[in-house]
Formats: sequence, C-alpha cells, structure tokens
Amino acid sequence: MAWLIVLFGAELVCHLGAPGCWRGVARPPLVNLLGVLAQLYAHQQSGRALSRAALARQGWVLDEDEWAPLIEFLERERLVTATRGGDWVLCRDLSQVSLQQLLERSPWPLPALTSLPESLPGKLCAPWYPRLRHALQVLEQARAEQLGASLADWLGEQALAG
Repeated sequence: MAWLIVLFGAELVCHLGAPGCWRGVARPPLVNLLGVLAQLYAHQQSGRALSRAALARQGWVLDEDEWAPLIEFLERERLVTATRGGDWVLCRDLSQVSLQQLLERSPWPLPALTSLPESLPGKLCAPWYPRLRHALQVLEQARAEQLGASLADWLGEQALAG
C-alpha cells in the first residue's frame, strides 16, 4: 500500500508542470497555430509584441511541448521573430500568406472534424474557428465523395486498364 502512495505522489509531481494534463483534451496543433497567429496579428495591429503571458491571459495556454514546435515552425517559415525582450512579433504580412500555403508547409496533419469541438471555450477569442470548422467539413465531404469507392473498385479499374 505504501508503494501505491509513493507511485501516486511521483505521478502527481511529474504532471504538475504539464498544464495540458489539467486542461483536459488538448487542442489540435492547427487550432493552436491559428490561435497564436490571430493573437500575434491583433497585437501587431496595435503596435505591440506578444508575450507568452499575454497569450495565456487570452486563454491560449500552451505547455512547452505544444509551444516549442509551434514557435519553431513559425520562425522557420519567417512568420514571427523574437524581440530583445523575449516577446514575439509578426515579421511577415499575413495578407500575403494563404491558409492553404500555411497548411502545405505545416508539419501537422489536418485534424479530423470529429476531433474538433463545436466551439472553443468562451475565454478563447477565436472568431475564425466556425469558418475553419466549416471549411474542414466541406473538405471532408469532398474527400469522401472523391475517395469513397471501395479498394476493390479502385484496384479493379487499375487491373483492367493495365
């Protein structure tokens, strides 16, 4: 019994520093990516840099496992740069970058519509989210229509043509 208490304590201490464990279900990387970009864009419009603390105050709390790959991707794509104070600013005009271009370069797959909640929690300012859900729904419908035939249908046609 004492070992169970020790193991429970070790697990608890191990996960105290991982906010994702306490937040519940993690958001897909694409949602976090767009959320961070939206906050950076809003701050740019008012001439301010974005700190991680300000991002968290807006509800976009990301643990290090989520933040590091996201910010590395944005830096690699030359969309953001760090300020001397350690905050972040956009360094590219977002009107010159399409969502399609961003998705083509993204290391993360598109999330399935079923993995996305109907809406994000109220604290998250994400007016773009319903539009994203709708676009993914249309995309999934088109994908099912184009690729929905059975493998026998797909492979049988190829065998007959070959």
